[in-house]
Amino acid sequence: TGTNLPRVGRSNGIESDHETSAITNEMTAEEIATSLKMARDYLADLDIPEHPDIAEIRRDAESGDSHAQRMLSQLYFEGHTTLIRDDEQGLAWVRKAAEQGEAGAQYDLAMVYLRKGYNLDEKDEKLAKEWLLKSARGGYSKAQHVLSDHVMETGDVAKSEEWRRKSALQGYAPAQYAIGLNYLYNHDNASEAYKWVNLSPSYDREEWKTIVEMMTGVEVLTAQRESAAIMVFTLRRIQAAFRSTSPEKGRRFCDCRLLFEKRLSYPRR
Repeated sequence: TGTNLPRVGRSNGIESDHETSAITNEMTAEEIATSLKMARDYLADLDIPEHPDIAEIRRDAESGDSHAQRMLSQLYFEGHTTLIRDDEQGLAWVRKAAEQGEAGAQYDLAMVYLRKGYNLDEKDEKLAKEWLLKSARGGYSKAQHVLSDHVMETGDVAKSEEWRRKSALQGYAPAQYAIGLNYLYNHDNASEAYKWVNLSPSYDREEWKTIVEMMTGVEVLTAQRESAAIMVFTLRRIQAAFRSTSPEKGRRFCDCRLLFEKRLSYPRR
């Protein structure tokens, strides 16, 4: 899952330096970890609803709604109980959405060209990278993460890490995990590694234990607080993005954010 959110302001992902220390000092690392897990659960699925209203999606897509066009394309690509799989229709709709600037659709189209999928005669890596860059610049977190890998292959480490961080600050777990491992193995910085790995819901338990064993109790607690501050920043951005694109999801994330911040005694907005 990727997220299409406004661009990040501060590069470290925390809106002001005092916000990390604003998390209550009385909370233990374990209590903060429990709160982080709760927030991660809310970030698990941001895409097609379990029981989509296909008629409504089609109506919105035909009226020019790029988000609906992308959803319709995904339904055609994957097939649905009331919609027969049709790769040609899926490709047509994802192109419409991508050409309108829908960052998620631009990523989907890039992957089609890159993987020679959905009945294309041949893959087109040049076109794939063009759409991938558009998607990443549009704020789609998964595209930013994938682009980071492509940029790394060119040897531009700084640019690659910049794209990875942009993705991680939007809550994309693979990017968060990759940053954590980079700090651990390439920079020998267990505290920074723990802070980022701790945000990822699918981290390897053995890797996590290795990191913790290298840290003092104070370092663990400090890293937990920094993880929590990044999570607050991420939830606030997701809520802001969904206010216009999906009010229902916006309300759900507002509830999540307020509960998370309440548990952390975090300054409210």
